[in-house]
Amino acid sequence: MRFLSYYQRMASAGSGEFLFPDIPTEVIAVPDTPLSRRADFVIGVNGRSMEDTYFDGDKVLVEKTQDVPVGKIGIFIRGSECFIKEAGEERLISHNIDKEQYPDIIPDERRIDAIGIVLGKVGD
Repeated sequence: MRFLSYYQRMASAGSGEFLFPDIPTEVIAVPDTPLSRRADFVIGVNGRSMEDTYFDGDKVLVEKTQDVPVGKIGIFIRGSECFIKEAGEERLISHNIDKEQYPDIIPDERRIDAIGIVLGKVGD
């Protein structure tokens, strides 16, 4: 087993999860795998915009990086919101086919920063 910091349900698979200065974390045990050895932390998914790839309540392994290549899923910050999305050419892409309810995130005047690349789900 490995022990990693866990940010509970902070990565919105929806319209954005509000972040605040003292984000509560705990340390959780995850299986010792090649993916978990690359991970810097675990974050919980909150919402349905990334279905059928990731589901509400999933815990994902994240490697810290400011460079998430197009086509890869990452954790992104826009203002005080945190998202789990696929990096696209000009947007952050939701995987849910209901684009009316779960639209892609289009950049606006607010800066979007990558904080990590998603390696996979805990337990995969």
